[in-house]
Amino acid sequence: MKNRTRAAIVVMVSTLILVSCAVDKEGLSRDTKKLADIVSGNDAEEEVYEVEEPTDAIITETTIEETEAPEVIEETTPSPTPIPTATPTPSPTPTPEVEPVSRVDFSELIDNEIIEGFTVEEEEFRENYGLEDNEFVVFEGKRLLISMDNNDVPANSVNLILNGFYKEAEGIYGRYCDEAQAEYDLTKEILYQGYVKVNYEYKYNDRLIAVRMNYEASMSEEEKDIKNELEMFDMYTASRVTLFDITGNPDALIELMLQEFDEDVPKEYDVIMLAPDSDEELMIWMVSDGNFYREHIAIEDVTPYLNRYGLSVFGG
Repeated sequence: MKNRTRAAIVVMVSTLILVSCAVDKEGLSRDTKKLADIVSGNDAEEEVYEVEEPTDAIITETTIEETEAPEVIEETTPSPTPIPTATPTPSPTPTPEVEPVSRVDFSELIDNEIIEGFTVEEEEFRENYGLEDNEFVVFEGKRLLISMDNNDVPANSVNLILNGFYKEAEGIYGRYCDEAQAEYDLTKEILYQGYVKVNYEYKYNDRLIAVRMNYEASMSEEEKDIKNELEMFDMYTASRVTLFDITGNPDALIELMLQEFDEDVPKEYDVIMLAPDSDEELMIWMVSDGNFYREHIAIEDVTPYLNRYGLSVFGG
């Protein structure tokens, strides 16, 4: 019985030792000695020890002083040192290019009253397109109109025909100006000066007025445009007069007229007509292949071929 008691004590003590060994080494030493005394039968008085209650491991809380955050130094981007700017040398303002312009030289208007109440108005003119010292295209010559006292309607009818030819030449001049402008815009120079020359020539007696209209135009050395037109008007009625109005046999009269020309003059014609010239002679006007030819013929040679109206207007 006594042995079992000891064994129980030993187990209890062992358990206590295991619990407290990690806490108190000195207590473990004492308990071991006491256990040895009990086992050996030593009844020595048990010493009363004040067993200090095991204390948990004391964790010393170290107060971490809040370290002041380092002062954040704001990085300031240094202002760039201004680079001295070179003052540009002022360049002279370019002189604007002179644009070609059209100029007109006015000349004196000539009025010629060829019969009472019938006046021929001639105007010599000159116009050019280009620079002050460089004429790109020149338009010049003579312009012709008529006026009739107290009879505007027939005069206007004649002027429409006369002025129509001038307008045609003026249109060519305008086209040449555009071509010259295009060339100047690209090259700043003009290689060839263009021109348009227009002219009116007239012959008259006391009844008829014959008008030859012609122009010559060129925009290059290789090409030339020539045109001639012939018209004849009765100054009393302003009506057109042709060979068919003055003769009953136009073929025979034309054959006679062609014989008056030299052999080198072509006998094929575009237009052929008789025009007044003097009391003894008439003018033969002919246009062949655009070219103009003229020759004289005696009135007495023509008279056998004239009808009554032809005799009256030519004074045969």
